[in-house]
Amino acid sequence: MRGRLQERELVGVDAAALARDERHDAPRRPLHRDRQHELRAIALARHRLAQRRLLDARGIEIHQRVFAGARDVADARVRDVARP
Repeated sequence: MRGRLQERELVGVDAAALARDERHDAPRRPLHRDRQHELRAIALARHRLAQRRLLDARGIEIHQRVFAGARDVADARVRDVARP
């Protein structure tokens, strides 16, 4: 019984009495706020680099085929809409 009573007393300890390391509050703001902008640029550069490798490995021809296929689908939709 005494052990449980001590646990309850510890739970009720005021947060101000605890040291900084023992509190469970939100983290401080980062020192460099612009860091997210830098990381975003790095992430986009990696994505673009992966796209470039894909195009270089297979050639630009695949890119042209995709656009040609998209044009054909768009033309077919226009024809379907134009029919009464």
